[in-house]
This record gives sequence, structure tokens and C-alpha cells, in this order.
Amino acid sequence: MSGSLLGPYRLRPILLCSVQQQEAVRSLRNEPSVRSAMYADHVISVEEHQRWLQGLERDDRRATFVVLGASGGVAGLASLTAIDHTHRTADWGFYMGPSAPAGLGSAVLSQIIGYAFGSLGLEKINGEVIEGNAASLGVHHKLLFQVEGFRRSQVRREGGRLGVHLLGLTLEDWREGAPRLAAAKHEVAIDLAE
Repeated sequence: MSGSLLGPYRLRPILLCSVQQQEAVRSLRNEPSVRSAMYADHVISVEEHQRWLQGLERDDRRATFVVLGASGGVAGLASLTAIDHTHRTADWGFYMGPSAPAGLGSAVLSQIIGYAFGSLGLEKINGEVIEGNAASLGVHHKLLFQVEGFRRSQVRREGGRLGVHLLGLTLEDWREGAPRLAAAKHEVAIDLAE
């Protein structure tokens, strides 16, 4: 990862990031601690990463942001997928690297929620957390997501199977509960400038 991971932080669309930052995202995604929390837990090749980036160019149903430190270092990624403007919903996903400071994930995700409910005009965000990922479940609960279900034996892991927690956040729940949330530990802004 190039650059420092000190703040303030910004969320930058991945297609507006430098080639080095895009590659740093791939390296971060391949970290064992990140891979273990993903549906696809294999090592992402350069070619697979390039195909994914090319797919983003043609897909207006995804908004993918890189979490950058003040000097351009990559701390994580947050995305909205399956954006549905008819039903005003989206799924989301995120990961922070092992070097990201404590509390950065919550600050980043609060900005993504604000972007989804504000700029995109969505009314519901859905999330999924693989069984055993207590940290991600904790962040979801902290950000007012409600448990909506559990899919038993949904993913294969090391010869066994794990379930997946289904979570959701409505615009109404966010409006009601967000003012009571603790202030973010880190300054994070969305940077859409070309």
C-alpha cells in the first residue's frame, strides 16, 4: 500500500483512483484477514482484478469507493451493489485493511449510508455477514442495522459450511437513530471530483 494511512480520509470512486491505488486495493483484498470474511475467499489475480474494474465501467448499479488516507494510502473499500432505483434499495459490502485505525470502518460506513440515502435517494440498504465475523456484525449493529434473517450452511469454508446473517437498514431507522450515534473518531469525506 502506497502512502500513509493517517487522516483525514476520503472516499474516492475506484475508477478515479490511480493505477497504483487500484492495485493496492487488490493487494488489500488478498490479505488473509480480508479474504476470510468474503464469499469468494481465493487470491484475486491481476487479470481477475482487471476484469472486475472493466465491469465497473459499464455498471451503473454499483458504486465502489476506495478509502484513502491523507497521502493516498489505501485503507479499505466500501461499495453499494445491486442498486435498484425502482425499489430504492442496494446491497453493500466493505473491508478495511489490517493497518486501518480503529473506528475508521464505522466512520467510512456512516458516509456511505449518508451517500446512499442522500445523493442516491435510496430507502433501504441490505448487508450480509458470514457466520463468525463478530467485528462486522458489531459494526452493522452499531450503525442501526437490524437482523432480518439467517441463511444456514450458505458458504463453504475449509471443508465445512457456515451460515450468513442477513441485515437491513431503512431510511426511517437511520433518520430516527443516527442523531444518537457517537461522533465518528475519524474525519471522512466523499471525493467525486474528476
